[in-house]
Amino acid sequence: MSFVNSLVILMLATLLSLAANADTTDLCGVHNAAVPKACRQACEVANEIRASKNLPLMEVDPAVCQAAKTQAQFLFKKFGACNKAKKKECLSHSGQGVSDASAALTKRLQAAGAGFNLATENINIGYVDLDGAFNRGWMRSKVHRANLLDRRFRRQGYARVGEYRVHVLTD
Repeated sequence: MSFVNSLVILMLATLLSLAANADTTDLCGVHNAAVPKACRQACEVANEIRASKNLPLMEVDPAVCQAAKTQAQFLFKKFGACNKAKKKECLSHSGQGVSDASAALTKRLQAAGAGFNLATENINIGYVDLDGAFNRGWMRSKVHRANLLDRRFRRQGYARVGEYRVHVLTD
């Protein structure tokens, strides 16, 4: 084998090694096995909305996904299948023995190991798909829309348990 061929093979091997060891995390965690599929998909929908408004995109955070999952599980366990006529009665930002919504969210995020200074969450029930939850639900609500479009939020997590959807946003 010639010197040039050996050099080319060495360079290719080096590039392949670098690619294999590169950080495979992208904004929505497509290559991160620790990020649940639903969390990745919600990240993509939220970022499509933010991109359409020329806002910075958010990245998915597995710990924030876990905090969202904890609340979705709590809602499902507490309320179960919710009668559509009583939908608002089945939604709560509090939980796990904490009645204050902000303190409950803080507790969930800390328990999941998420570092943050600022956080909020959007919850809903009854939408068939993510597009409905985001575009026909949260984006049509003044408060929820403001949360989604707040440029201070850079990380997000999402979970769905039964009909309950929880989207948590942090700085």
